[in-house]
Amino acid sequence: MNCYLSRNYKGLSSAGNKAKTDIEQIMKDLSFKNVGLKQTTYRNKVLSFLFTLAGVLKAPFCLHRGDYLVLQYPLKKYYTLVCCIAHVKGCKVITIIHDLGSFRRQKLTVE
Repeated sequence: MNCYLSRNYKGLSSAGNKAKTDIEQIMKDLSFKNVGLKQTTYRNKVLSFLFTLAGVLKAPFCLHRGDYLVLQYPLKKYYTLVCCIAHVKGCKVITIIHDLGSFRRQKLTVE
């Protein structure tokens, strides 16, 4: 099954968030399954953190061996965790990189 992980976005005024929400809408239209919580746009930092974290914690229970999981990078501090969990569950991870500069600054050890 094709899956993606939705999250909270602190508003849609920035180009980065608009691109990510557009990609999520395209995946939804293509019948990809959201393994996180429903997309939200809370501006409050605490609510934003809690909704994104809850979606990340829900994802492992929705993934199955052979699934393809599409992640959008950057995914804050959760990218490596979600990749590791997906690989342990037997999933393939596809990453869409929105900010190449931040990707270059990271040392990723996920294979």
